[in-house]
Amino acid sequence: MQLTDEQTLDLTVRFWSRVEPFNMRRADACARWIGHRLPAGYGTLKDNQGDTHYAHRVSWSLINGEIPEGKVIR
Repeated sequence: MQLTDEQTLDLTVRFWSRVEPFNMRRADACARWIGHRLPAGYGTLKDNQGDTHYAHRVSWSLINGEIPEGKVIR
């Protein structure tokens, strides 16, 4: 089996490859982050340029688009 070079994966694929599968039919379902975490517990991942992003901010951006200037995502 040939693995995909990680440098060719976009941020969406990188993000979802680090989320544990969950049951979307459950209203209380939670997507558990299984990727890298900082000591404070924040999930992180890198893009193709090597820049680090917080997982919760990437998650919000994938659904809602760019985070408005001055807004905080928790």
